[in-house]
Amino acid sequence: MLTEKQLKTLKDRFKRLNNLYYIEDKNGKCIKFKMTTEQLEYYDGMHDKNVILKARQLGFTTEMCIIQLDAALFGKKHCAMIAHTRPDAERLFRNKTKYAYDRLHDDIKQMNPVSKETTSELVFEKGGSVTVSTSFRGGTLYSLHVSEFGKICAKYPQKAKEIVTGAFEAVPLGGKITLESTAEGRSGYFYDYCQESEKLKLQGRTLNALEWKFFFFSWWKNAEYAIPVTTELSERLKEYFTKLESKHGIKTTPEQQAWYASKEKTLGEDIKREYPSIPEEAFQQSIEGAYYSKQFKQIYADKRI
Repeated sequence: MLTEKQLKTLKDRFKRLNNLYYIEDKNGKCIKFKMTTEQLEYYDGMHDKNVILKARQLGFTTEMCIIQLDAALFGKKHCAMIAHTRPDAERLFRNKTKYAYDRLHDDIKQMNPVSKETTSELVFEKGGSVTVSTSFRGGTLYSLHVSEFGKICAKYPQKAKEIVTGAFEAVPLGGKITLESTAEGRSGYFYDYCQESEKLKLQGRTLNALEWKFFFFSWWKNAEYAIPVTTELSERLKEYFTKLESKHGIKTTPEQQAWYASKEKTLGEDIKREYPSIPEEAFQQSIEGAYYSKQFKQIYADKRI
């Protein structure tokens, strides 16, 4: 049986989200879900239509899986999440949504029992459902989350169009849509929505229900992205971090700079797409196939011309 304290917690959505659900962390350990600084910032600022441009591995898909499960179970809402491939969709459902549901207290499950369960969907007896798929058309949704929408737009433009014309239209006024992704080129719906919503943010005016709200989460805001300093930075990176501080007011520690330098060795020019420091960096794209493009960029960066 649930205690009086536990029953009281169930009435508060924020307390439910940060006390009832369990997730698997990056090391495969089962831990209680607690919103990180970035996740809390998004939760507090959530609008009806949201665009999240981000660095990798910040946990927004995990957060939305928990939020949607809670909305379905307690709010009796219909929620859907879209991934760019079927295996990814089934993995998200199995490792996040179903993982969290299976570890709920049995008394909580009995408040709204499951009436239908598949490898990608939970439907609850008293109302509410949560689905993870590659598309959605038909029916009405309270919450829609599209994971890695930038990659869908770049690799599967027809699928992106189906999402915009089909899944978006399933969410009425008052519902919630969240698009979350790292950047993937300077074209497509995700790029366009980011550009437009960032302009609206800079204008500082109140958004209407049909306008997109822009969120940007950089690598340097995450305390985990830091390692001990073992080598000296190159002059190019020293100049880069100096420019970040002088031009954008972004101060980074030596440990953060060491992390970035090591990541850059692995990712090369893709570092700015996967771990942008400012929004405009995310969409910087190298010209694939151009002879010596990387070498000439380095030559210019080193001021040898």
